[in-house]
Amino acid sequence: MVQKVVQKSITSAYKEIMTLHDAAKYLKINEGSVLKMAQSGEIPATKVMNQWRFMRSLINDWLMYKMKKFPPQMKIDQTALKKDKPLEKLLKPELMNLEILPGPKSKILGQLTFPLTNCGFLKRRKYFLDKLLDRENIMTTAIGNGVAVPHPRFPIPNLFPEPAIALGICPKGTYYEAPNGKLVKLFFTVCAMSDFQHLHMLAKITRFASSKKALNKLLKAHSPDEVSSVVKEFPTT
Repeated sequence: MVQKVVQKSITSAYKEIMTLHDAAKYLKINEGSVLKMAQSGEIPATKVMNQWRFMRSLINDWLMYKMKKFPPQMKIDQTALKKDKPLEKLLKPELMNLEILPGPKSKILGQLTFPLTNCGFLKRRKYFLDKLLDRENIMTTAIGNGVAVPHPRFPIPNLFPEPAIALGICPKGTYYEAPNGKLVKLFFTVCAMSDFQHLHMLAKITRFASSKKALNKLLKAHSPDEVSSVVKEFPTT
C-alpha cells in the first residue's frame, strides 16, 4: 500500500514538471515564443543542466495573472461579483508597511505580515507565514517590474475578516529571486478566502503592475493616503 502511494506521488511529480516542448504544447504556442519568455523572465521557468523546465501548477498560476476573466468551469458568485472592491479599497491603510528593510524572504514576509497581526486583522500569523513560505519554496512570487505578490498556493477560508491586500514598500529594494535578477521594491500580499477573491485580486494587481508609471509613482508614496491617490489614478477595472 505504502509503495503504491509513493509511486503515485512520484508519478504526480513527474507530470508536474514540463520540458520546453511540453510547455509550448500546453500553452498552444510555438517553442520559440516560450523560449523567449523564459529567457526574459516573463514566464516562470528554471534551467536544469542548460535545459529549461516548467512546473504545470506555476504555469497555471502565471496564466491566472495574465487573465482578466475567470476560467469557464469556475462558477462565479454573482453576489460576490457585485461586492467586488476596487484596488484602492482592498489596499487597507492599517495593513501597509512602507518601510520594509531588505533581507531574506522570511524577514520580508515577517515585515509584511506584522501590521496584519498588530491591527487584529490576522490571528494565526505563523500559520499564514508558513503558507506564504511554502508557496515561495515552490517558486518565487516575483512577477517582474520590481514587484512580488506573496500569496498562499490556495485561498484560506475563515482566516481573515474580509478580503484585502497588504502593501509593502522596500525603498532600497531586496533580492527576492526575481526571474530577471533585479531587486524587488513593491510587495502585494494577497489575503483571500475563496478562489473568486484570490484570482480577482491577482488580476487587479497584475494589471496595476503592468504600468511602470504607476509603480514609479507608488514608490514615491510616503503615506497610506498617497498610496490611495496613486492607485486611484491608475484604475484596474
